[in-house]
Amino acid sequence: MRPLHVLALLLVSIIFAGCSSQSEVIRVGEPTVEDTDNEQEVVIKGHEITNEITDESNIEEVKKVVDQIDSIERPDRTLSEPPETFFELYESDNSVSVFQYYLWMQPDGGAILMDSSENFFEADEENTATLKEALE
Repeated sequence: MRPLHVLALLLVSIIFAGCSSQSEVIRVGEPTVEDTDNEQEVVIKGHEITNEITDESNIEEVKKVVDQIDSIERPDRTLSEPPETFFELYESDNSVSVFQYYLWMQPDGGAILMDSSENFFEADEENTATLKEALE
């Protein structure tokens, strides 16, 4: 009877080890835009994920930057060009996106970000550099 208990415990351990996964990942992708006749504004259709970042220090850096960005009014000048990148914090255990942003780099080294609710934010040069490094 004892070997049967050991075997059952071993099987349960293997199953749990196989099911465990990184809970949070940063998914990075390329924005897709719709062709329109309106040259004043780009219409974002979605994105294509090209990379997943699982490094915990990079994930924490992205979360810190997102906590520090400032809300701004809708910047018309930015929307005439497609965003450079898309990124999201994704909880793979729950299949939930915690946040999603499209990012436009600015000439001054900062960035404009738009979330999934089309709210706009501004990151300063330092936070933008941190974000770029963490998303690579």
